[in-house]
Amino acid sequence: TMEKIRADTMKKGDVLVLTSASGRSEILRNLANKAHALGSSVALITLDAESPLADVSDVVVNIHAVSKETMGKDRNSALPMGSLFEEVALIFFDIVISDMMERMGVENDEMVSRHANLE
Repeated sequence: TMEKIRADTMKKGDVLVLTSASGRSEILRNLANKAHALGSSVALITLDAESPLADVSDVVVNIHAVSKETMGKDRNSALPMGSLFEEVALIFFDIVISDMMERMGVENDEMVSRHANLE
């Protein structure tokens, strides 16, 4: 059997966090616009702080890494298909979440209880 995915309803004061190396995903741009319509803020993790998605984001974190689009142009990486962006984004999120857990007094067991489970 498949368990339900936990997701609260987005509301005013919430933050939608998006990652997009190129910042050109129309689907993510539509989600950002919907979040704003609901009174929520949008934070973007990207390689391109001048992208269309960055234009509709309230906070933009510009990661200087490589993606499949930038591989071999002005940047290089030993990782396949320029996956360095994804690797750096994962580390960035681990650092941010660890910091937030400490500031909010949230323990690992509580985080595990909130985790979606599709197994």
